[in-house]
Amino acid sequence: MRKINTHKRILAIVLSVMLITLGIPLTAQATTSNWKQFADESGNQKWINGDLNRNNSTYTEGRSVPQRLILNDITTGSGIHYVDFEYQFTKGGKYAYDFIVGYDQAESTSGHTWDEGWIWYDIDEEDIERLNDNVTYIPIPTNNYATEKEDAFEDTNGERRIYIYSNKPLTDASITMNNQLDGDLNKDSTLGFTVSWEGDADEVMIIYASHIAMGVEGPEGWGLGMGASEINGSPYHNKLGPYSSEWKGSRSQDNQLQIKDGPETVYGKIEVTKTASPLTMAEPGGEFTYTYVVKNIGTVPVTLTSVVDDIIGPIELPADVELAPGESTAAMTAKHTYTDDGVYTNTVIATAKDNKNNTITDTDSAEVTVTDTLPSITVTKVANPTSLPKSGGVFTYTYVVKNNGIVPVTVTSVEDNVIGTITLPADVELAPGESTTAMTGVKTYTEPGTYSNTVTAKAEDDDENEATATAVASVTVTNSDASIIVTKTADPIVMAEPGGEFTYTYVVKNNGNIPVTVTSVIDDVIGVITLPSDVELAPGESTAAMTGKHTYTDDGVYTNIVTVKAVNGEDEVTNTASATVTVTDTKPIISVTKTANPTSMAVPGGQFTYTYIVKNIGTVPVTVTSVEDNVIGKIKLPDDVNLEPGESTIAMTGTKIYTEIGTYPNTVVAKAVDDDENEVTASANVSVTVTRASDPDDDEDEDDEDDDDGEDEEEDLVPIEDPDVPRGEILQVPDEPSSPDVPVEDETIEESAVPKGTLPDTGSVFNTWILAAIGLFMIIAGIIINKKNKVQG
Repeated sequence: MRKINTHKRILAIVLSVMLITLGIPLTAQATTSNWKQFADESGNQKWINGDLNRNNSTYTEGRSVPQRLILNDITTGSGIHYVDFEYQFTKGGKYAYDFIVGYDQAESTSGHTWDEGWIWYDIDEEDIERLNDNVTYIPIPTNNYATEKEDAFEDTNGERRIYIYSNKPLTDASITMNNQLDGDLNKDSTLGFTVSWEGDADEVMIIYASHIAMGVEGPEGWGLGMGASEINGSPYHNKLGPYSSEWKGSRSQDNQLQIKDGPETVYGKIEVTKTASPLTMAEPGGEFTYTYVVKNIGTVPVTLTSVVDDIIGPIELPADVELAPGESTAAMTAKHTYTDDGVYTNTVIATAKDNKNNTITDTDSAEVTVTDTLPSITVTKVANPTSLPKSGGVFTYTYVVKNNGIVPVTVTSVEDNVIGTITLPADVELAPGESTTAMTGVKTYTEPGTYSNTVTAKAEDDDENEATATAVASVTVTNSDASIIVTKTADPIVMAEPGGEFTYTYVVKNNGNIPVTVTSVIDDVIGVITLPSDVELAPGESTAAMTGKHTYTDDGVYTNIVTVKAVNGEDEVTNTASATVTVTDTKPIISVTKTANPTSMAVPGGQFTYTYIVKNIGTVPVTVTSVEDNVIGKIKLPDDVNLEPGESTIAMTGTKIYTEIGTYPNTVVAKAVDDDENEVTASANVSVTVTRASDPDDDEDEDDEDDDDGEDEEEDLVPIEDPDVPRGEILQVPDEPSSPDVPVEDETIEESAVPKGTLPDTGSVFNTWILAAIGLFMIIAGIIINKKNKVQG
């Protein structure tokens, strides 16, 4: 019987082989193939079929060898076309080619320049033109044996692709990895893949590259001593598989490679980037912030050892300085201040060690600019008195120069066009916003008339940029003996925002030679000022003080002018005076409160609700612009976000679900601005907890206590020793045993009092007989089954 079966099997195999042989189309043999690999030696780059070695190529571990297959005279109209490829995965237990990549990635990672148009070498121009008409690329899937290496490669170099060039469009092109290792991983093994397509193209070029395995530590390497350069003896291979839609059996072609070197001496490679913010600042400049990030762009892990800025000095490193390939550090920051105008470049150098303790560095620079700001000054000129009667007299002029720019200045001159050069004060260096002390000059006018004169002030900044300012003052010698002068003072002179009420005081003096009657005092902002009861002024006499009030709330500088009129008969005289008050800018202040409900929840946890309220605790109105929770995100603001001092928003809410045991803190940050766009922030923290569930035993204890209060009390059960009870079992009896003749009514034995797995409490002798009977039954059943099997055998 067995011989017959053997004969049948042999016949079936023979018939199968014949059927397969007869089924091969004769026309498939017409397809021609050209299978080569790229020799990258500078000055002699070419495609060859056969062996690559150190005499014609420069490949090392970590680089990739391009492979090119050109098919001509493909039988069209035959449906799906496919070609099998194989590459040597291991040889002698060392790794040879570990995965495939795009041909373009082979060039970009080669470490040197390849000739332009190298993929078309030894192909006729007409063929190049036809093949270039249609380009199809197929993403390369991972294989089961080098997934981590492939992922690490793509993290640095992008997606891997096989390219197919054809003289006519292709459809449904794909690549299938044969994830079954052929051979022994610890000896010699190969992996393969199939490229397939549909279409009427009869010329096709398939091009990809095989990645040379690296003997280094890290995600892209196989470990020290396990790379391709460690392989002894004969080369390792890229093969054109024996099976294809275009041929069968004997078309296998072999591209071979020998290398002697591992990866380059320094495997590690880093890149440091440095950015500045802001890039430009107007003079007087200020603080610039620099941000540094170091990335491992090599193929092995590195450890960052230092980051040094040539201006700022050593930069504090982040906590994590161990970088896998493709990984970047957290951002590091440093600050530096530039005040003078100019362009400032500084350079950072980052230093790291790779896994072989090689030192690797990279540098980057950032440039910032402080633009030149021209100086700006003002000069004020005040005459006292502004009017004298017809006999005239001495007029005194007061000059004050103010730096109203944003860069420091030095006052160089103050020149009155009538009086001449004015003596400068001792301190002529003015910071932004600073003023000189008062300078004075005098001039005597005796003839009736109005006299104007102009003062010109000059100053320079540190770049010798000059600023000028002028002011004019007029004085009058009347054609009358009547003359008055008014003084105006303000109290207070300065008030912090939101400001308030300022009080102005006015006093009119008769500085003429004849009596006058004050007829009006008018403030250009407040209006008509109430006159005192006595407005008749003898020469040298002054009125009682008059007052007016005005409120300013916005920050700023406010000047108003009073005009006074008096008469003597038909002669009218006037005089003016001004006063300046300031409301200084007050920064806003807010607070935010955050509460959680509940603050604690037992597993499995659930939803926690957070409530947020923003309050204006400053002295100026604010507008709430945002409320953001660092876990939940932006919180929806209420309709009314404008808050007066002391006012609060209505409650805002946010929710978050926690299910795992633990304590969860989160922070809310609220922001608001005042009418001057001054921003203010406030934050609040709250933590919630998901606790362990309460112990069920505790609940049972509580239930027991409740049961003790019931009318039908159950008697407590306690374990006792009994010689008839096997050791380990628990016999339960009431605390106070009842009479043997009187059964215990409603006795309850709790389920937990009987250990699981014990026999019913029927007595140890009875239990033993049960066990013996079961054992005997099993022995007899076994004997019967055994005899039956022998009879059948």
